[in-house]
Amino acid sequence: MIKIVSDNPIKGEEVAGTDITLISGLAGICSVGRIAVQSLITQFEARLVASMYPDDLPAQVAVDGNGRMILPVVQVYLARPVPRRSFLLVTGEYQPSSNAGMFNFVDSLMVHLLKEQGLKVTLSISIGAYLVEHVPVEPKVFISGTDDAVVAELLAIDKGVMRLMENGLISGANGLIPAWGALLGLPGVCLLAETIPVVKRDPKAAKLVIELLSKRFGFPFDCTSLGKEIEEVEALMAELKGGTRNAGDIIDQSARRDRQSYIG
Repeated sequence: MIKIVSDNPIKGEEVAGTDITLISGLAGICSVGRIAVQSLITQFEARLVASMYPDDLPAQVAVDGNGRMILPVVQVYLARPVPRRSFLLVTGEYQPSSNAGMFNFVDSLMVHLLKEQGLKVTLSISIGAYLVEHVPVEPKVFISGTDDAVVAELLAIDKGVMRLMENGLISGANGLIPAWGALLGLPGVCLLAETIPVVKRDPKAAKLVIELLSKRFGFPFDCTSLGKEIEEVEALMAELKGGTRNAGDIIDQSARRDRQSYIG
């Protein structure tokens, strides 16, 4: 069961004459996708349009500083940062925990947006992490997709950064959302930024993907809000490069367990 609450339904005139792109980044390794999408939501001052409550999310509620209980949720936002272009931004702190729950969630998301809302989305992009053994000197972003022409177009954005992902596995919603959309005629790609599993959050990897999207879609983006956290990650990686710290002592165990989900 998935309950969908249309907090502020999209009106046809809001997206009329615009090219609609779906960008998703849910909880995952090093939180790369979630950081990227949450940053876009904040910068664009995006409007919440739907909240999804799959029954396969963790059976728990968070309690904030005011004692208010908050259900686990996946949310969809609408943004129009530049003329003639709209973005649907999907993110959440959790993903469904079972295979059946995951497929049910992804299908419900796509049906809600493409059929029930009747939105003419032209491209689906998901964001995640690509784990590597050593600190990358010049981090890359690996791309895979369901449409060769779209993949080729995005590869050309920055040939110094973009790489084609050849073989491997991508698990979870960040892989399934763009792939499932192809069943409904929506081309999709997945962008995986290189990172190492030493921290739970890697804003530097998220920033790398945001910069590529900024080039592709022509929207301005100020990464100042990520600055302090990026500096902390860079300092840690510098220590690892210099051999002053052992990655095994600080490695994020959840990322280590999930490593093969992203790289075959």
